[in-house]
Amino acid sequence: MTHPIEILITKNSEEIKKVWEEINQFEPLSEALKRVITILQLTAENSEDLIESFEKISKKYKKNGSFKEFCNILTGWVVYNKLQHKPDSLKQTEYLLYLKTLGAHYETIQKYAKNADLVLINNTLNNIKNSYKSFSRRYFLGEPKLDYRSEVLSLEEKSLKKIFKFYSSHHLFLGQNPSFYQINQQKNVWDCGTFLTFCKHFCIFYNNKESKFYNRPLLQSIFLRNSVSNISMNLSLFVKSIDFIAESSYTASSDQLTTLKKSNLTLQAKRIILYESLKLADLGYIKSKLQGLKVFFVSNKTEPRISLNDPSLKYKFSISPEKRTQLKAFIEEKNKEKSFYRHSSLSKIESRIGSRQASAKTIRRKGSDLSSITLRPTIIITKAR
Repeated sequence: MTHPIEILITKNSEEIKKVWEEINQFEPLSEALKRVITILQLTAENSEDLIESFEKISKKYKKNGSFKEFCNILTGWVVYNKLQHKPDSLKQTEYLLYLKTLGAHYETIQKYAKNADLVLINNTLNNIKNSYKSFSRRYFLGEPKLDYRSEVLSLEEKSLKKIFKFYSSHHLFLGQNPSFYQINQQKNVWDCGTFLTFCKHFCIFYNNKESKFYNRPLLQSIFLRNSVSNISMNLSLFVKSIDFIAESSYTASSDQLTTLKKSNLTLQAKRIILYESLKLADLGYIKSKLQGLKVFFVSNKTEPRISLNDPSLKYKFSISPEKRTQLKAFIEEKNKEKSFYRHSSLSKIESRIGSRQASAKTIRRKGSDLSSITLRPTIIITKAR
């Protein structure tokens, strides 16, 4: 197998060849090696010791030797002094930290897993440990692997449902919806503000230190693409929006901020990486996260304290005989008062109806008497002034 340093020298062979030609033309060895270190981007601290070691290695090398022979001596010198390519060294350090964090995450969620989840988690954890061993070597080969499973855990699906239920029950206002039907409808959907609040709490395109979103318009467009009539988002659309977030999070522009490139991964791999970064499989973390986000005047207990229509619980409400007698007497007294007021109101209504009928008869009688009377004209004489 070709050594990584040999590959590095081959990539920069044209520049290395110029250095080799200048060494043959009596250029100082120290200056030539400094140029080699710069060209290959090697991790070199003490240049004097490196020059001395190169002289020891290259004793058998003749100045008129071939370029291939010079490259072999150069490779031996780099490996002997354990020099590394700086970009590869940074990538190795970052990747090992990624594996360490990922391994700790899977060790934590082992206690929550059951059946198929447990098998998948154990296999993933073994693959992570093997990768850590192989990439811990001084010179690691190949590109770092970032995705270690392709299936979503049922723990992650459970957390997504729990998160959706939490936020959907916390965005209601008392008196906003006039009927229970509308309240139940609102408890099963998110609006755009709720979606942005979720992204803020879970630091999705959000900077906690500066307390602002990196790309608020992007999140709003994701909501609009995954909502009904640009207004509401149900659970299935929420899960779909997470895929859009994963696709938007790992792009070519984000690759410039890290040595671990994720833009070329499939959507399935990006989804898993986002789930891992949000710690969705860690039910303890999700529970503590949501507990710290309680909203005032809203109960986090959705189930009633006393279950309805559940005869297996056999609830009994006891009352003392004395209190029972008092309660019975109180109810009877109230019933008597109600019947009394009912009868009195009926008698009043009957008397009013009778008086109205009598007055109507008298009016009719008076009308018949007035019809027989003849009216005479009255003449009023006024004196002229």
